[in-house]
Amino acid sequence: MTAGIVELDLHGLNCRQAKIKIDSILRRLNSRKLTSYFKNMDQ
Repeated sequence: MTAGIVELDLHGLNCRQAKIKIDSILRRLNSRKLTSYFKNMDQ
């Protein structure tokens, strides 16, 4: 697996909104990593 950089634009968001956005994106990225991990296990 390779590491990556994700840029987020949080301008104009308050602290609560920024946390929700960051958590949502991290969940989405983690599910992609797990999906690709399990696909690689099958090969």
